[in-house]
Amino acid sequence: MASQEKHYIEASDILGVRFDCKACRASLSLKLWDDIKLVKCPAGCEETWFEAPKSPLRDSIKSFMDHVLSLPRPESDKKFRVYLEIAPDAAPCDKDARAATEKESGTG
Repeated sequence: MASQEKHYIEASDILGVRFDCKACRASLSLKLWDDIKLVKCPAGCEETWFEAPKSPLRDSIKSFMDHVLSLPRPESDKKFRVYLEIAPDAAPCDKDARAATEKESGTG
């Protein structure tokens, strides 16, 4: 018999999103309730992240953030809880851990 392990997080575990610039490696973290006003990398490398002030991609990311905020929290009066499934091999997403993972896999 085969077995399968799954990993879940509660929606309330998601606090924000992080953007990493592929050009200069700067990062920007935003809370879910923050607005996304930037078009270029905020570190000054001038790499364009979104093609225009009304970017469909930026709107999609903000919509995702808003939808996560709207999910029932554990303390809500709903009769259910919402969990998000994550990859079983999900690695921490900080620069040092990512660099080590990329080095091990030969992608960095």
